[in-house]
Amino acid sequence: MLALERAGSANLRARVQALTGVGWLAHLQDDNDVAITWLEESRALARTIGDLPGEAMALLGLALALRKRGQYERARLVVVESLELSRASEARWIAAYANFVQGVLAMDQTDYPFAQQQFVKANQLFAQCGDRGFTAWVHFNLGQTARFTGQHTAAAHYEQSLRLFRATRSRAAIAEVSICVGHLARAHGDYVAAWRLYREHLPTLRTFGNRRHTADCLDGIAEIAWIYGQADWAAQLLGTAAALRESIGVPVAPAERPGYERIVAGVRGVMDEAGFTTAINTGRALSWEQAVDQVLAMSMDAFLDGQAAHP
Repeated sequence: MLALERAGSANLRARVQALTGVGWLAHLQDDNDVAITWLEESRALARTIGDLPGEAMALLGLALALRKRGQYERARLVVVESLELSRASEARWIAAYANFVQGVLAMDQTDYPFAQQQFVKANQLFAQCGDRGFTAWVHFNLGQTARFTGQHTAAAHYEQSLRLFRATRSRAAIAEVSICVGHLARAHGDYVAAWRLYREHLPTLRTFGNRRHTADCLDGIAEIAWIYGQADWAAQLLGTAAALRESIGVPVAPAERPGYERIVAGVRGVMDEAGFTTAINTGRALSWEQAVDQVLAMSMDAFLDGQAAHP
């Protein structure tokens, strides 16, 4: 906000950058309504003054905020417009990022061949720009695509992503990728490894306010709780995760929905309907911080041995 105030109206290009920066920050904090407002204002101002790269960057932020709201069709149209502007202005890095965002949107909507194509194209362009940071994000999303399609390359892409993020000491990114490594372990039936990864990296997600991936993590822990005979706690975790997503307006992505629905059906299948509803509502009443505290307070050995009482 300070940058925005200092930009004022004297330097309109600087104001475009400040508006976009505030919008991206709001998006990263899952405050997507605010993000959309700032980014649309930035886009309008950039168009008025003919700042093509500025408009392209504002559009990319807007696409990502719309993605979190589940507005995929509008998001994809916005990215196409951004890509056209970046090419017209020969902004190679922005074009690389536009390809990357196209891949993310396609992956969310289960268009995996197109997603992989866009990630590979983005990776080539980022490498040409010497941007190791976003190369790491490309490998992460190639890992995601591989995980969703059952390809054995998922682990290698996650490891490459982690190697790059560790080199830059990106704690928030390391936690996000590690949580997805936990999802991969859980998909392969290695619930011990998944539990350890979730429990290790949940505090970092909380520190950085990453509510979207916290919700995904709580769903994963819910499956482990169900597998180890704690269906009531599993339902509570599902309730907390659902309420958390609703609070930030982020639905479960289509790519994640089959796994999510399988967990919900599994938990519901071992509980009576009244008990399931009560547990879900109990979880909804908890804050996400309280749910994380429950996970951290649980004894790992007792939990995995099936000896632990409900937190």
